[in-house]
Amino acid sequence: LDLTEGHTIVDRAHSALNLFGHIDVLINNAGVSSRGSVLETDIRVDRTIMETNFFGPIQLTKALLPSMLERGCGQIVVISSIQGKMGVPLRSSYSASKHALHGYFDSLRVEVAPRGISVTLVCLGYVQTRLSVNALRGDGSQHGVTDATTAKGMSVEKAAHKTIESFSLHKRECVLAKPIHQIALYINMLCPELIDWILRKRAKVN
Repeated sequence: LDLTEGHTIVDRAHSALNLFGHIDVLINNAGVSSRGSVLETDIRVDRTIMETNFFGPIQLTKALLPSMLERGCGQIVVISSIQGKMGVPLRSSYSASKHALHGYFDSLRVEVAPRGISVTLVCLGYVQTRLSVNALRGDGSQHGVTDATTAKGMSVEKAAHKTIESFSLHKRECVLAKPIHQIALYINMLCPELIDWILRKRAKVN
């Protein structure tokens, strides 16, 4: 399912409903990252990332939500990132798309909770996937490199296990990241200027 092709999403959702009868859990797990400064990133790359990371998932959710509401039960799980809670240099489009997910699904959670639907946001740190390899540079080409932070990240198996655990407990939000990155989120709330300074230093090193 290509989430940049909006015309196919509703058809695929209806096909799934016809095949299974209903959907108990929807996990929105699509994602493409970015590598490049705001200035050097073509607007078409920004749009591609927003289509994949934001508009695709919300269109799929809209397609399946009516059947969940009709049954009065269902779970919507959104795989986000700690970058949806804190902007990071050279990842502007990716951070923006994840921030958008948080605003949208936080709103949806409040709307549908009285009707038996739960929404869980899972904020991942670095996970050993091909996210950095498939990330888009400013000109739209693939980054093609496994970043050191990704290589040292959480295993896919552990991330999957923790994700299942979090939505099984109907958690509102779950942060799955190393302690240092969780601490960074708290510092960002308490003293955002300090995080800005740290990220500027990090960007210069990289």
